[in-house]
Amino acid sequence: MVNNTGGTTAGGAIAGDFTVQNIGTDNGSQTVFWDAYISTDAVLGGGDNFIDSGSTGALNSGASAGPIAFSGTWPGSAGTYYLIVDVSATDDGNGANDYDDNGGTAVTSGPAPDYEISATALPANGTPGSALSAPHNFDIDNLTPNPGTQSIDWVVYASLDQVLDGGDTMIASGSTIPLGATPASTNIDFTGSWPGFGSYYYLIIDISADDDGNPVNDRLVASPIPVPDSFDEIETNDDGPPNPAATDVHNIGVINQNELIEITGTMEGPINRYDTFEFQAGAGVTKIEMTATWATGLDDLDIDFWHNINGGATLGTADTDVDVEPGSPPWTIVNLTPGENYCVGLKQWLNGTGVSIGETYTLLIRLLP
Repeated sequence: MVNNTGGTTAGGAIAGDFTVQNIGTDNGSQTVFWDAYISTDAVLGGGDNFIDSGSTGALNSGASAGPIAFSGTWPGSAGTYYLIVDVSATDDGNGANDYDDNGGTAVTSGPAPDYEISATALPANGTPGSALSAPHNFDIDNLTPNPGTQSIDWVVYASLDQVLDGGDTMIASGSTIPLGATPASTNIDFTGSWPGFGSYYYLIIDISADDDGNPVNDRLVASPIPVPDSFDEIETNDDGPPNPAATDVHNIGVINQNELIEITGTMEGPINRYDTFEFQAGAGVTKIEMTATWATGLDDLDIDFWHNINGGATLGTADTDVDVEPGSPPWTIVNLTPGENYCVGLKQWLNGTGVSIGETYTLLIRLLP
């Protein structure tokens, strides 16, 4: 007979034992091997789960060995399970009676834990196609006094929005051991690379465990992280709209939907001249967001936006803050036409002392549908 001597919690530990006896009239001469299984019925078959094995010495007629202990882990879901032990020996004359079961054990689920992502430490920015810079980790907490029994799987995605869907890019994945009762926490450090397309990315962290009693709080969407395609200013300053010289305009090329462009340049002078950047709106683009930043005291930059370098109309100008232009949120212009060329110009309001000459600025441009 096979006995269950341990707990009955789904996902918990199994403890059991059995006795093996030689009921024949002849003494055994060969080692007796045994294998223990979990089954959903009392029949040993191909779908049963192996849990443990061992052996004992040869048995004389009428002799027994046991109790012999075995161990394992119950399945993660509640139900009735049979512990089956199968014995074998090369000199066994009757294999028909070589296995037995414990008559079934009702396995129940224990109180469920509640896992939650409690904190993150994530990069401030990134470069398309490159490895994530430190930090890149998050904490998982068990919010209940109920210890977990199932492993916790986790996945980190890079998303263009705050919704997890099939268009998102998996950054990293893994699993960790169940957590004990509150307070219980683990820190997960992950590595990976950004997608090759420059944009703002939301890192979405998703966790799951078969015994988690509250999956509603298993996902965290982090704040957007700039991962721009980067360009450097390569042209001298020009006179700006409506007719900058074509030779003094940096043509970036096509900018596509959701693409984020970062341009780094230098405030050079002379006073009130422009750094101008031309681009073509990609398919489906209807809107542009622009932000310029610098730290140059009293000097200032204005953003101008107009149609191409051939004298197109100025579509807007922004001047709202001495240190961040045009402030927060970014300056936005709508009703762009896909396929048309546009120019962004930074007008440099350098003061008479020229204290800002040689200072660096950053211009961020994002095209949206």
